[in-house]
Amino acid sequence: RIAEEDEAVEAIASGLRKILNTTDPAGGLIVGDHLRRTEAIYDLEILPALLADDDHSGWAALDVLLRTLAVHTRGIIYVPSEGFCDADGEVILSEEDTPNPLMEPEQA
Repeated sequence: RIAEEDEAVEAIASGLRKILNTTDPAGGLIVGDHLRRTEAIYDLEILPALLADDDHSGWAALDVLLRTLAVHTRGIIYVPSEGFCDADGEVILSEEDTPNPLMEPEQA
């Protein structure tokens, strides 16, 4: 259960904080509703060898795994550099639409 796992509780809280100041209210509503109903979180660690090679064949396998999990659990996928996506890989809420409230705006 999510409530019994500190890391899962923090992941959901972090996601909810991301949507507080979203510039995409529709995406924020969809993601927020989904996060509030979340029962399980699958956290995948990416090995440095994969991160170092954009053309690594492991990326395709990871894509299949994430989409399969999302389809079979009716879940969404969160990618830190991209945002929240559905099982088809379509962006629901982009990272660009969820400014980090802890970061100060850049000085002009």
